[in-house]
Amino acid sequence: DKHYSDPAYLNQVTSIRFMMLECILHLRADKHYRIGIASANPRYSMFLMAHNAVTTTAADSSCDLLYTLPIGQATRAIIKALRYELDWKVMLLLLQEVPNMLKNRALLVSDHSSEVDLIANAICIMVSDKSLCLPERLKNTPPKFTRSDFLNYVFPVVASLV
Repeated sequence: DKHYSDPAYLNQVTSIRFMMLECILHLRADKHYRIGIASANPRYSMFLMAHNAVTTTAADSSCDLLYTLPIGQATRAIIKALRYELDWKVMLLLLQEVPNMLKNRALLVSDHSSEVDLIANAICIMVSDKSLCLPERLKNTPPKFTRSDFLNYVFPVVASLV
């Protein structure tokens, strides 16, 4: 959160923010809400579960230690990054990985709220709100990077929301 609320942090720690968001974007959950990392053959931990999804199945397992990961907090970090990120490398990571993350609904839909709606809102604002001056405000963009070029990256994310 501090990265986006203080411009001094925003400009200095791009690579750290990239690595943190990359890790969050690669999290997946199985049908039992066990957390794993996206790969061709994902493996899920018996000891790490999505925060709002600890079920009796997990409680009945033979493990003595069970840690929960606050998925809502991680999703809010992604939403905040979609709204406020100014570095093209980080924004490109978000635009390329959010569609893959959206395929794993177990991470995003809980009984209390739907983070999918919040992600959709953040993406739609990127397209519709011209006052954001995207992509002009982005740093480290390719030469002659136009709004049309930027939208070519955004629209596949919009399509993945359907």
